[in-house]
Amino acid sequence: MFGDAWCSFNPVYGQGMTVACTEALALRECLAAGPQGIACRFFQAASKLIDIPWQMAVGGDLQHPAVAGKRTAQLRFINWYLAKLFRAAQHDAVLATRFLEVANLMKPPPSLMTPRIALRVWKGTRAAA
Repeated sequence: MFGDAWCSFNPVYGQGMTVACTEALALRECLAAGPQGIACRFFQAASKLIDIPWQMAVGGDLQHPAVAGKRTAQLRFINWYLAKLFRAAQHDAVLATRFLEVANLMKPPPSLMTPRIALRVWKGTRAAA
């Protein structure tokens, strides 16, 4: 059981196929390790793979006021920061590339907040103001 049977993503974020592929790789590793406890090992591996893209999708959905859900201070900050990043990325290829790397699950979300990237976001929003 993987792909949409395990976790169904909003297709607008384009994460479903990537997650299904990483789950297939995890299943291959679990099968190679032998049949003993395979279900438990696979579900543990799959849950780790799903966590980040799920949080990204939920955070994106909760940017819209009509979507029901709890908006923690952390989520509000991240969505505020991402709005600034999107604005700056319109004129900064490094920011645009980094965002696409994160959106396509090639880099982890914290890579959007490294000091070098945060400085570019700050400079980019100041120049646009």
